[in-house]
Order: sequence, then C-alpha cells, then structure tokens
Amino acid sequence: MIAILEAIAPVFLIIAAGYAIRRRTMLPDTFWAPTESITFWCFFPALLFYRTSTAELAGLPLLEMLIALAVAIVVCGALTVALVPAMKPGGPTFTSLLQGAIRPNVYIGLAAATGLFGAEGTALGAVAVACMTPLVNFLSVVALARYGRSERKPGARDVAKAVISNPIIVAVLCGFGLNLAGIELPRVATETVRILGAPALPLALLAVGAGLDLATARQAGRQVLAASAIKLLVMPFVAWALCLALGVGPTPTAVAVLFAALPTATSGYIMARKLGGDARLLAAIISAQTVAAAITLPVVLILLR
Repeated sequence: MIAILEAIAPVFLIIAAGYAIRRRTMLPDTFWAPTESITFWCFFPALLFYRTSTAELAGLPLLEMLIALAVAIVVCGALTVALVPAMKPGGPTFTSLLQGAIRPNVYIGLAAATGLFGAEGTALGAVAVACMTPLVNFLSVVALARYGRSERKPGARDVAKAVISNPIIVAVLCGFGLNLAGIELPRVATETVRILGAPALPLALLAVGAGLDLATARQAGRQVLAASAIKLLVMPFVAWALCLALGVGPTPTAVAVLFAALPTATSGYIMARKLGGDARLLAAIISAQTVAAAITLPVVLILLR
C-alpha cells in the first residue's frame, strides 16, 4: 500500500504544481500550448519508442492484456449508451459523455506505471497505450461523426487519420516492431532518443495541471458524475476481472487496472471542440476526474491489486 501511495503521490503533486504555476502566472499563458505540442509530437513519442524498443518482452502476456483493456473500453462505451434513455442527453452531450467514460490520460498512466514498476512498467504502459489510444480515437470520431453538431461531419478518412497519424501510436508500433524483429539501433541513436524522451513526463504532468478548470469542475452535475463513475470505477473493475479470467500475471494486471482507472485526457476536449461535441461538458469531466483520481486511483490499485 505504501509503495502505491509513494508512486502515485508525486504524479499528482506535479499536476498540482502545474495548476499553481498557471494560476499564479509564473509563466505566460503562451508557454503552455507549445509545451503541450512539443511533448505530444516529440518528447512523449521518443520516450515510448525508447522504452518499447529496448524492453524485455519475453514471457509478458501482451495479447491477454490487450484483450482485457479493449473489452473494458467496449463494455464501458456500451454502458454509456445504455444510460442514454435515463439521462436524455443531446447528441453533442452524448459524445462528450462517451469520451469521458472511455478516454484515458496516458501521461498520468505512464508516469504512475514507471514509478510503480520501473522500466517494465513503462513497457507495459506502452502496450496499454498501443491498445487504448487507437480504439478510443476510433470510437470517439465515429460518435462525433454521427452525433456532433459540426457542419463538417468526419468521414472514414478522418477516422483513419485520427488513428494512423497519431505520433504516440506510430512510436509504440515502431518500437515494438524493432524489438520483436531483434533489430538493435546504434548506441548514438538509442541515447539520442532516450535524452529526447526525458522531459516528456514532467512537462506532460505540468501541462495537465495547467489545463485544469476547478471552477467548472465544481459545477459537476449528474452527467459528469455518471461519466466519472464509469471511467474511474467501472472500467478498472472490468479490466481486473478480465485479467483474472485470462490468467494475466500480477504486474501486467496492475498496469492494466492502472490505465483503466485513469481520468479523461485533455485531447478529448480538443476533439470535441473541433468536431462538434459538448466541449464545455468535457472540460468539466476532465477537471473533475483529474481531481477525483488523486483519491480513486490509489484506492482502486490497492483494492484490486
């Protein structure tokens, strides 16, 4: 229990630091957008590529872990759809509820997995990213294409682009590809990528904190509560049960539960704003879940580990 708290607490302390820096204007507001951009396009992919290309994958139940996470996402998406008759959300509101119920903040997940399990945790976290990111993006874009209020409805090309052009997915697939093929990069290339990936987690967590809007989170209604209950409580339980049924080992199960229990990522807000979702509702969900996860995440890991 102490080990879990010691690994999770620094993650949320850095998020809190990002919030304080933004609110006290220690840095100009113009700092955060390019920081998020370079982290997403450069630092975080470099970190994932380095870890996946150098990880020891032999004996890890990767397929079973992928199945558990994919099914957990589909189950929680279906549960969100089942709540529609009771909550009667409009189309754009439904798309934000769906994103709030299935989209994980992989920055928090990878930082916590690394703190808990070191290099093995990072590699397993990358497996979770490789599974969850394309599936969540696919389901989100499909929902926005059907129910978003945007005049320009995203088509099949937009769905494919949201999955294929994501630098995080590309980095993970390339890293695992080299690893499984037994191709070892020259040391200078490996070190370059390792150094590039070093700033990824601290900058990403600071940016998560800077993006929080606690005033919006305080106005949370039943829609925010419903999405948060599904994402923070139901999904990790489903992932845990599936890992047990599939015979996944203790560490991969813990990482799967961790990634299933993550709060919603800010990338969902950008997608909602561009494609006609309820961006204001999703902003409230993101902020409320991030704050709540400081409590629910360690509790879930302690109970289900």
